[in-house]
Amino acid sequence: MKGGLITILVSALLLTTGGCGKRKAEPTLNFYDELHSVSRLELGRMTVSKVGMITDSPTSDGKGLLGKTEAMLNSLKVGSRIGVYSYDTYLVAYIDLSRLQPGDVTVDEELKKVYVTLPPVEIKTDGRDVELHEEHSRVTGFRSQITPQERARLKSRMAAEVKREIAADKNGQTKLKATAEVKAKAWITRLIGNLGYEAEVVIPD
Repeated sequence: MKGGLITILVSALLLTTGGCGKRKAEPTLNFYDELHSVSRLELGRMTVSKVGMITDSPTSDGKGLLGKTEAMLNSLKVGSRIGVYSYDTYLVAYIDLSRLQPGDVTVDEELKKVYVTLPPVEIKTDGRDVELHEEHSRVTGFRSQITPQERARLKSRMAAEVKREIAADKNGQTKLKATAEVKAKAWITRLIGNLGYEAEVVIPD
């Protein structure tokens, strides 16, 4: 992506030096179009991990008569059964450049300066490829194997817990957002600076 954006900036900024002076607004528009087409610019990713366990015990997560029956049967079985699983999901910090407006990018050719006002950093949960990872499994005696249905129920519970923990961790999200803002400003400033322009980048709260 880095190399691609360098090409974008070269093509856009060359127009500012080779165009006719009477068409001063054109370089700004072209520069905007190219940045706008980048769409989502990912700037940071944080892994949130959770560990859960499936085991037979004298108690059960079930409710009512079925839950009590399951607990009683578990207490009578010979052997042991345990499965330990990890669940990872991700917080992604990004800027949606498709939200960029034409007035957010201006070029001052006399000062060789580019002014960019970026859309705010957004944070979302990215769990498209999430699955349970088996860390440990042991079944002995007459215990039954852990079923896909049990793993699915465990995953659902762990996902709900992770969601609650992420919502409660405002400090972690604030740090991720701040890091993303610094990276975005440094990235654009460096690229524009390599082309002989000074950059002034603003990201609103």
